[in-house]
Amino acid sequence: MIGDIMKIDLPYVQAYEARGKLFTYYRRDGKRIRIKGEPDTAEWKAEYHKIHDTWGQDPKAVLYGSIGWLIDTYRVSPRWHRLKPATQASYSRYLSEMIDRYNRMDWRTVDRPLLIEVQEKFQDSPKRADYYISLFSILGEVAIDKGIRTDNPAKGIKKLGPSKEWRAWEADELLWFEGTAQHPAMRLAYYLALYTGQRQADVLAMSWRDIKDGTIKVIQSKTGEECWIPLHENLAEALNVKKRGYTIVSTEKGQPYTDNGFTTLWRRAILECGLDGVQFHGLRKNATAALAECGCTEDEIMSITGHKTRAMVALYTRSARQKLLAQAAMRKLTNRGSV
Repeated sequence: MIGDIMKIDLPYVQAYEARGKLFTYYRRDGKRIRIKGEPDTAEWKAEYHKIHDTWGQDPKAVLYGSIGWLIDTYRVSPRWHRLKPATQASYSRYLSEMIDRYNRMDWRTVDRPLLIEVQEKFQDSPKRADYYISLFSILGEVAIDKGIRTDNPAKGIKKLGPSKEWRAWEADELLWFEGTAQHPAMRLAYYLALYTGQRQADVLAMSWRDIKDGTIKVIQSKTGEECWIPLHENLAEALNVKKRGYTIVSTEKGQPYTDNGFTTLWRRAILECGLDGVQFHGLRKNATAALAECGCTEDEIMSITGHKTRAMVALYTRSARQKLLAQAAMRKLTNRGSV
């Protein structure tokens, strides 16, 4: 039996309690549509606004002041066009998700608790949660610029941060991969990352034409930084293979890898090698740390890796620097003769 009708202070909403559960419906013009989710949650409000605001209208229409409207406004703004293509691609993925979920939600009704609720919804995927908050904060600035509201409810919300810090590979993990990995493209990507210190996107973009006079040219997609990196003898040996396509890391048909396609094959290669807990980005840390262990200055390291700040170099080389300092300290103690 359906229990007593419960009241929710929103137009056309009715709620029924049955079997200990609360069911909400949008009832209008003799029609009834189920509103999914728990009342007053972000997802429920988004679902309600989607039904209410599109009643009798084109459901794909964008309403002034809505999150969808802000996203459209952002994508034609100078803010968007100043972004690097790789950043635009990353943002687009999450903006599309936001349109699917919150397209017609009025930004003027959004408050901080609602955004924190969205963040908590994705707490098992901290990267996604933080992307949402970052993009909501950007949209909040766009709203201020357009006079939609005077404050930004997303500003100052603390990021969840990565579930764990990218770590460098252990020496035995490096040797094991080199001795067991079979996939030619994955091996090439490994050596390029380890001996140039570049990010995955930049490794995948490297072409055979970028190699000249014993160096390889890299224009970093994230920063726009141009780097000319001398080829280490181990990398030069790894590159002595049959060319499959324009890019160095190519499919069997000679085509460039998409980011997702490469990531899938890379994970498979890692599992086939029996490795666990290593990430492709960790090789960038290995390269940076190796340069530090050789006694390179921060400027010298930055000329190879393309890091923009010394603070980031310090973060990547913390362990290596500690080892060098400890060795130097112990040499001084040894020269002294006794404690």
